Parts: sequence; structure tokens; C-alpha cells
Amino acid sequence: MSAERRALAVPIRPPVAPNERTLIRRFGAPRAAGAALFVWREMLEALLEASTVRTEGYQAALLVGGPFMGPLGPYVELHGFCDFAAHADPLAFANELDADWTQIHNRVRRTHAPHRVVGWVHIERGTGGALPPLARMVHRTLFHLPFTVVASLDPEQGGFAFYGATPAGELQPIGFNLVSRPSAAPLPPVVPLSPETPT
Repeated sequence: MSAERRALAVPIRPPVAPNERTLIRRFGAPRAAGAALFVWREMLEALLEASTVRTEGYQAALLVGGPFMGPLGPYVELHGFCDFAAHADPLAFANELDADWTQIHNRVRRTHAPHRVVGWVHIERGTGGALPPLARMVHRTLFHLPFTVVASLDPEQGGFAFYGATPAGELQPIGFNLVSRPSAAPLPPVVPLSPETPT
């Protein structure tokens, strides 16, 4: 079995469902095609916090979680992020990943088991959460599996959006399901998905 085919083989399990231990709120329009996105609230809060604290230019990180198949189709859960670092631009981030791709994936699997890399984070001030052409190229080159997503954040303007590929391979903003535990504090307002800017 090829490496890409193994990457596409996903476990079958039901998605997180609202119950006495979890609450789910939907943000943005449902994804027309492709995997639905479930994001744990603690992970999103930590990511937003990290993006505002790190001010040294362009930042990038890997998203960790898992792709699954549920009764309503494929979905992705985001559980965390890692390898948060400053880079000159998205291309420098891509070059670093490309040079050590296998080593990075193996380290993520060891340190975040049973989770794996399911996308990346693009943090750039002044974008409003839109995904610039260079970041789109990085995603198409290194994160081309159908379940991978990119989170684009702008800590300066406060905008963010999740992006995923359509069946035709175009990156578009996608809605997501925010999963939290009822024992946590009330859910904060979430900035709506940034509108897509023509590229």
C-alpha cells in the first residue's frame, strides 16, 4: 500500500456528539464537500493566545488531530498544535518542513500519539484572516491530502478563518464545530469566518 493511500485510510468512529460531557456550537456555513471540522475549544483558545503573544513577524505551526469516518461522512478533529516558530515567510516554513518532513511527522506521532499532522497554522498580521497566495501554494504543495486544513490568523486585526480544499483543489473558508465541555466557562464570542478575498 502506498504512503498516500495509507494516509487516506482513516479509522471509523462517530464524531463528537453533544451529550452531558460535551457541547457543540457551529460557526460558519457547512462545508459543501469534504471532511467536516471539529475543533476543541481549549485548543482554539490556546492557539489564539499563542498568536497574540508571539510578535516576531511571520509565525507558523502544525495542527495535530485526526481524520475519521463517521456515520455522516468524513470529519477531522483538531486537538492541538506544535512546532510554533517564527519564519521569514510561508516559503521559509515550507522549505524547513520539506527538508525534514519524515522526521517531523515521526516526532509528532511520538509526542502526540495517537494524533497526527492534519494541517497547519498561518499567522500573518494585516491579512484579516485571509489566506495570501504564497500560503495557498504552501498548502497545495505540502498539505494536499483531502482532510488537511489551514488556520489563518491575524492577531493585529483579530480575524481568523479555517480553510479547506474543495474537490477541485481550491482553498475556501470552511465552517467548523466548536466542541467544549459544559463545566468550562461560558463560550466567548468567536470572530466570524473572514470573507474570501480574490487572489
